[in-house]
Amino acid sequence: MAEIAGRTTQPAAPAEPEPEARPRVVPAWIITTASVVGLLLLWQVLGRNINPVFGSYPSQIALAFVDLAASGKLWTALIESLQPFVVGYGLAILLGVPLGLVIGRFRFAEASLAST
Repeated sequence: MAEIAGRTTQPAAPAEPEPEARPRVVPAWIITTASVVGLLLLWQVLGRNINPVFGSYPSQIALAFVDLAASGKLWTALIESLQPFVVGYGLAILLGVPLGLVIGRFRFAEASLAST
């Protein structure tokens, strides 16, 4: 407390800070959705100029999906595509796991087979 001309005064209370104007924060899901929609629209517009041998645009892909699913050809093609994947995955497990164990156990195998 301070004393002025025989009076005691209380120190002035600090002024309350004015609330800061905070920028509005856009939720992440809105940014993500807008990005995906924007890219799909850009692909749709620019994709019409691409040779169909090299690619297509989203609406054409969706129509082809519906046609193939309705005709039953989609499921046949899916099974045919999954067969090499399953064979490759099985071979990777059968060869990769034992090889990894050998590399982990023997220093010579690690030095000769592992990349740095």
